[in-house]
Amino acid sequence: MLADIVKIKREKYVSVLKPPILNDDGEIIKDLTIDDVLEWRQILDALWSDPKKTPGIQPNSFRGGGCLFGEDITSSIMEKNNLSLIIRSHECKELGYEYSHGNRILTLFSASNYYEYGSNHGAYCRITSSDTKPIIVQFYLNKDEDIKKSLSLRERVNGIEVSAIKHLLEKFAANKKRLLQEYEKIDLDNRRSISVNDWCKVTGDVLELKLPWRILRSRLAKLDKDGRVLYESTFEGLSLPQIKIRNDENISESLYRNKDILESIFRAIDKDHSGKDLNKKNLN
Repeated sequence: MLADIVKIKREKYVSVLKPPILNDDGEIIKDLTIDDVLEWRQILDALWSDPKKTPGIQPNSFRGGGCLFGEDITSSIMEKNNLSLIIRSHECKELGYEYSHGNRILTLFSASNYYEYGSNHGAYCRITSSDTKPIIVQFYLNKDEDIKKSLSLRERVNGIEVSAIKHLLEKFAANKKRLLQEYEKIDLDNRRSISVNDWCKVTGDVLELKLPWRILRSRLAKLDKDGRVLYESTFEGLSLPQIKIRNDENISESLYRNKDILESIFRAIDKDHSGKDLNKKNLN
């Protein structure tokens, strides 16, 4: 397995989101072979697969590529390849790193402030010898250190959630005309409202984002007295909702209270997982 990965000619890939388009001579490949496609799938699996807490293996629906694998799969791979530690990345962690599967998998994430200013550390590791534990180095990349110090943890929580909703609202604004057209097709009685199920389906189809719309609805659109979604309410000034922080929860729980929802939002919008588009918007 490891030998196959080493053989991959990475320069062929303009993007891992599509099969290789260049051959060894730099010419465009017109007809991909089965081997080309299988190699590309192998790269997707290596790059986008994530560890999970439960045993077994399943498709990674959040990523749209790769798989979710349990500790039993990790044990099998490590035993087969005589490994003592697997170091991986491409998954945001609050501290910039995280050990899992019995400390046999180390996740490193080097982009600090990935979701929003102050949301997470970046980290890298130093390995001095084969028989010592990696040395983890955490950091923040900030323009103004004083601003970072002045942010409370609760302000960071609020910043993460508001930023996620802000990016979604930008999607709504860019697709307002088409969304309203599709909502109105279902609103046969011209009540300016539709069922929650219809709103979730239309919104997901038009924006081409697979998100937990039923959960997100309360932050994006209002309901009428009959529990139907007032679909025009999303576009009323496109003002950002105020996110309330519960006072009865542990601060670390509060910070990552909606982690799965937030990550699915950012992963769906940031399709190549580079963070470039998001970071540009956050810096403006």
